[in-house]
Amino acid sequence: APSVDVRRNPDGPRLGFGVADGHAFLGAADENGMPTSLLTSESADLVEWVERRFEAVRAAAEPIDRV
Repeated sequence: APSVDVRRNPDGPRLGFGVADGHAFLGAADENGMPTSLLTSESADLVEWVERRFEAVRAAAEPIDRV
């Protein structure tokens, strides 16, 4: 989609995370990359931490050209 910003950060975190509608999401995967656990929370402290972490990782990532 034209509105999607795709970036790559090879040094990014090994923990998946995101924020949507006031919820923070943290996920872990096993050595094969298969999801193993997911934490969701509405905690304001966690949501703020994930937002800050997301912006830091995004700022360090390089844009990927769409083909």
